[in-house]
Amino acid sequence: MTFFGLTRLCCRALCLAGLALLMGLALLTTLDGLSRHLLGRPIDIVRDLGGPVAAVAVAGCLPLAMIRRSHVTLGVVGGLSRWLGRFCDLFADGLVLLILFAMSMAIGRQAASSAARASKTAMAVGTSR
Repeated sequence: MTFFGLTRLCCRALCLAGLALLMGLALLTTLDGLSRHLLGRPIDIVRDLGGPVAAVAVAGCLPLAMIRRSHVTLGVVGGLSRWLGRFCDLFADGLVLLILFAMSMAIGRQAASSAARASKTAMAVGTSR
């Protein structure tokens, strides 16, 4: 198996794991709704896990989208001039790289500030807010 084939296989596995996480979150959300309706008590962890699970699921699908080049392209420009079409593709790839870099920097800053504050959720420390 080639390196590209192994990379594609790993990306598909990550995407499948993200889908499984989303399906699990959907199941937990359904159970939370049933618990609220039938028992009058919500499952608190569902609200706490919703955001991080969705973020991890999207992050799991991102590598496959990058490999498949699942972004908007301008085919009209490539029809006008082959050189101009390649330049636009290169520009778009650079723009995607810049956006991914900015996203990773924002996530890094958020993680660093959370670590500096030693922030924990109320459930993690066992107290309620």
